[in-house]
Amino acid sequence: MDRPVSRPDRLDRRLVATLAATMLLASGVLATAAALAPDSRLAGCGGANPNNQVRSAFELARARDFWSHFPSAPRGAPELETDETVYVVVFEGPVQVSKSVTLHDVVCVLRPPSDLYPDGEPLVYYDVPLEGFKP
Repeated sequence: MDRPVSRPDRLDRRLVATLAATMLLASGVLATAAALAPDSRLAGCGGANPNNQVRSAFELARARDFWSHFPSAPRGAPELETDETVYVVVFEGPVQVSKSVTLHDVVCVLRPPSDLYPDGEPLVYYDVPLEGFKP
């Protein structure tokens, strides 16, 4: 009795194509998950707290550019008059910092890591006028 014999070259090509498609799909899923994952620097400013709503978070190449993003904010923060790269988190609504203290219009600027602050130094500003804010 003659039975059809599968050709190894066709089977191998289909197997390789299936494996390649699976690997491509898996890498796309992993890349998408990484792109959607929150920035780890959010935690340094309290952005990982589910009770705090983040309006915007972005990096500034130079801290001194802060006022170009917050044109209504008053000057007078010498710690922001630097050329260091900082991470900025703008909160939406009230931010609960303790059981009895709630702040409004909060902006956190996370400075680069140092010996004293290995995860970066958070500078928290509240009552920041957000009129004209642009990320």
